[in-house]
Amino acid sequence: MKKDVYLKLVAAIEAYKTMRADGRAFWRRGVATPERDVLELLLDVAAREGCNPQSGNIAGALDVWIAEELRLAGFDREAIWPRYDAPQVLDPSITSFLSWLPSSTSKPCLERIHTYPGSEARVLGAAFSKQVDVGMATWPSGPELLVSTKTMSGSFGKNWTNRFEEAYGDVKNLKSRHPLAVTGFVMLLHEDVLSDAGNLSRIVSMLQKLQSEDDAYDVVGLILATWDEQSGAELSSSLADRMYDVDLSIETFFDRVCNLLLERSVAGGHEEVRERCRDSLNCAIN
Repeated sequence: MKKDVYLKLVAAIEAYKTMRADGRAFWRRGVATPERDVLELLLDVAAREGCNPQSGNIAGALDVWIAEELRLAGFDREAIWPRYDAPQVLDPSITSFLSWLPSSTSKPCLERIHTYPGSEARVLGAAFSKQVDVGMATWPSGPELLVSTKTMSGSFGKNWTNRFEEAYGDVKNLKSRHPLAVTGFVMLLHEDVLSDAGNLSRIVSMLQKLQSEDDAYDVVGLILATWDEQSGAELSSSLADRMYDVDLSIETFFDRVCNLLLERSVAGGHEEVRERCRDSLNCAIN
């Protein structure tokens, strides 16, 4: 994805924040409720900039949205990638150290750091390093969250076998080295897949397989949408969940990811997330 498209996605999020400054809440009654309308907005911006898979626009919009929702949940915004500012991947200990320096030293460093070419995170696995689309890590903690995303707009029967093999091998590789890291996989499918019930059934079955083993993904999510360069993008209802009696909804994905991150963290870890969740329960009760 080109830098100008990425900046347009970030600008769209900032505009949305301004519009909904008094009404954005990730936690409702203690349950994760990601903002689907923000995803639809970002996919619309990305689609109008070009839907060619090689452009990475649609995939990039999905990554930006997942990272934004994790920040909204209360996780350390500097530890999550992709970041809003360049470089998109940067250990937060670096910016923390720079902020500790005298301004005469830190200011020129912060100005220069935006030119650092860190646009992807390659995480070392047991056998090979793997680019991870969305994640959360710090130098002391190591990787806490590793999320892979895939988009597919056509040739579903042919493409999914390759996607499944890649995803299956990738998670085994990462889990072997980082057994406590929460691993997630999100598939964004064009709703054209609904016209082929056989392929959709196979895809859903394979997605279930990806989260059915202890050393595979902890959580898998499926999103259906439609997009093209003229009409933009629009999310579809979760037909796959209802048709196949499985829960691959993006709401369940985020809820399980957040709860697993809290369970696997040290005592007192991610306290802001816990507080926001507790506050949402208090609001609901009152």
